Amino acid sequence: MSFDAADPADIADRRLFLRVTGVGFLLFLAVAACLPNVGPVFRIFHMVSASMEPTIDKGSTIWTNRFAYGLSRFSYDLLPLPISGRWPDHVPIRGDVIVFRVIDGRDLVMRVVGLPGDKVQLLRNELWINGARVPRRVLDRPSDVPEADDCDSRFVEEQLPEGHRYRIYQKLVCSKGVAPPLSTTPVIEAPAGNLVVLGDNRDNAADSRVPTTRGGVGFVPVENIIGRVEFVYDR
Repeated sequence: MSFDAADPADIADRRLFLRVTGVGFLLFLAVAACLPNVGPVFRIFHMVSASMEPTIDKGSTIWTNRFAYGLSRFSYDLLPLPISGRWPDHVPIRGDVIVFRVIDGRDLVMRVVGLPGDKVQLLRNELWINGARVPRRVLDRPSDVPEADDCDSRFVEEQLPEGHRYRIYQKLVCSKGVAPPLSTTPVIEAPAGNLVVLGDNRDNAADSRVPTTRGGVGFVPVENIIGRVEFVYDR
């Protein structure tokens, strides 16, 4: 019995086919993993409030990275993970914009300004963290402020200790020198495992300055974070 020798060209073609197929399959898995709301990494949200303007406008589409701080039982709605806390346990950086779950089941978007153990306070609109004033620069007046508005509304740039800069929208003072509500607060000390968050639209955000008993966010448990905002698409 005899066998014909395999054609070297045919063997080379088969090897090339297997390599291309293998690479293509890996690329398919990588793309599928990154598809929002399909893969495990990204999840899409739609901004339904103005609490994060001017950073995120109402109606914008938000891509959130669920792997940014590790996974928790809030990472996936259809498949709640049987874990406590986060795995691996990563804490955000001050300045990160996060999506998190609150006690009534809503998913909210706000900026982290205080980490566990931090003491945060607002004094006449100025942000203080652990006894140090956060540098700020008052910018121009927004063009869409109604003429009837009796408050000095401005864009303000803040710079956190880590160097992160961002713009907020803030009413500096209103008629007859009256300060806007929540422009001055007591010291807010974040308990272990909790964060202090603020909205970039400072006068239109029920953030950590407002306790949950009054309809606000209060402190945000690290476990409740769904992910970090990576991309924002306006309408």
